[in-house]
Amino acid sequence: MKKQKISVIGLGYVGLPLLCAIAKQKQYDAVGYNRSDDKIKKIVKKKCPIDDEVCAKDLYELDVLNVSSNPDIMKNSVFQLLFMKIILQTMNRSKMPRQ
Repeated sequence: MKKQKISVIGLGYVGLPLLCAIAKQKQYDAVGYNRSDDKIKKIVKKKCPIDDEVCAKDLYELDVLNVSSNPDIMKNSVFQLLFMKIILQTMNRSKMPRQ
């Protein structure tokens, strides 16, 4: 049976560790998308682009982590998890008390 695909959009401080955690489980076909070619190149070379020791270890230990700056990687995904800095900042602002 073919594994279901889960896409993680935004490979920063939230998205990349989540993608690694999903990929380690080997239950799903986990793919990651990020607009930054530089970040994708680092991840492909198993160099963690964020300051996170656990994520760096997971990234190094994974056989393959399927990531791309081409949005086509997300085609046929069952779930798409979106983690973008601007959305998280907007959510945080909306929860802040008004002055």
